Amino acid sequence: MSDDSMTTQQGRGQEPAGTVRIVLLAIVFFGLMVLSIHEIIALWPTIILNSVEEGNRSLSIAQWQTSYVDGLYLNVLPTSEQRALWLIVFSGVVGSCVHVLTSLAPFVGNRRFLRSWTLWYLARPLIGAGLAFLIVAVLWGGLSTPMQGFNGSNPYQLVAISGLAGMFSRTASDKLEEFFDQLFKSDKNDIREDK
Repeated sequence: MSDDSMTTQQGRGQEPAGTVRIVLLAIVFFGLMVLSIHEIIALWPTIILNSVEEGNRSLSIAQWQTSYVDGLYLNVLPTSEQRALWLIVFSGVVGSCVHVLTSLAPFVGNRRFLRSWTLWYLARPLIGAGLAFLIVAVLWGGLSTPMQGFNGSNPYQLVAISGLAGMFSRTASDKLEEFFDQLFKSDKNDIREDK
């Protein structure tokens, strides 16, 4: 292989991204973030406090009221669980968009954003939504050490955990890997040559 062909192979995708690509990416991520925030607001539950008598004391139990959602993506009458799951997904997207935009801005400002990174940036909202969903499912399902006071009925908790999972998706996936390495620990991985 000649030196010229090696240079061409190594340089493919290493060109700086053009202005059109950068503007389109910014529009996509700003738009996706604004639309997701709109859906979070549309999905936000009305919480009803019901008093329950237990022995000598009265307890207040918070329940999500079932109401119609009139959003841009969703026009449905979800159950409380469906509403919570959509809140989780959209919050993961918002967190990922925050991560993408704060990561992209310095590269664009320093004129170092390369075309080859476009797919990585486009994949982040999907990865963030998926990880947010999985992390909350792990916490909600009690597979991990339960967080103090986490029961899935507080929308602020769901949105906070999901948004942070989307924003820190790399760290979150590392933490999930640690969790499953401990859960499914096997010595056979150490002797495999092709792992």
